[in-house]
Amino acid sequence: MTSHLNTIKGVFQSARYFLPKRSKVRYRYIKNSIRFDAVATPYKTINVSLDDIRFKMSEDPWGSRWESLGRIEGGDWDGNIVNFNDEKVYYAVKKHFCENIPWEETGIIDFNYEKVLRSEDDTYTIDGCKTRNEFKNRYNNIDKLYSNILNNGYNLIPRNSFWHHSKDYKTISVHIGRNGDLIFTGNGNHRLAIAKVLELEEIPVKVLARHKEWQDIRDEIYNSNSVNNMGPEAEKHLGHPDTQNLLDKLNRW
Repeated sequence: MTSHLNTIKGVFQSARYFLPKRSKVRYRYIKNSIRFDAVATPYKTINVSLDDIRFKMSEDPWGSRWESLGRIEGGDWDGNIVNFNDEKVYYAVKKHFCENIPWEETGIIDFNYEKVLRSEDDTYTIDGCKTRNEFKNRYNNIDKLYSNILNNGYNLIPRNSFWHHSKDYKTISVHIGRNGDLIFTGNGNHRLAIAKVLELEEIPVKVLARHKEWQDIRDEIYNSNSVNNMGPEAEKHLGHPDTQNLLDKLNRW
């Protein structure tokens, strides 16, 4: 049996480098389902409180959403974080919408434009912008985004089917660290900042990667038939948004 599993593992490991994006996500799901008991479906969103998204990855170890989606990894990657409220984007959004400071006076346009100028890569852009005028137009559109969320709420229609890649590309994504911290991945900075400034109660997010130690907590909750059978760390996280889908099994006992 062990030899058979090793053969399957070897085939997957050899093939993964040649797989298209969605197939890589499937590969991770199958691999993780062998290692863990409570593996989440890759594309499903969860609703979280804005107060719980306090941190942002200072540098994502996997580089893109597709390379992160469905990962369960140990190590120290979840320590590579900064406080989101200290970020330039959040400062600018708060100044602009709470104090009516023009975008150019918040410093965000100069900040981004100078960052482009410093790059040695001629193709480098930020949010698709390269010139000062492009950044000005970009922030005019942020005004429209703010108005839309203010008037219509943070509305998404996520497609949560098992293997279907959600087309709601505007969904904010997070990783979950070893202690259950929701760590913003960096896609949707303005959207997250606006949601925080508007003090929305909660928003849907897509979970990309989970730390192995957090997955162990999910497994413990999933495999417990009573709160009395859990360790204190697992019990502490029964109210976590990423464990809510595990409680149905617990409540059936």
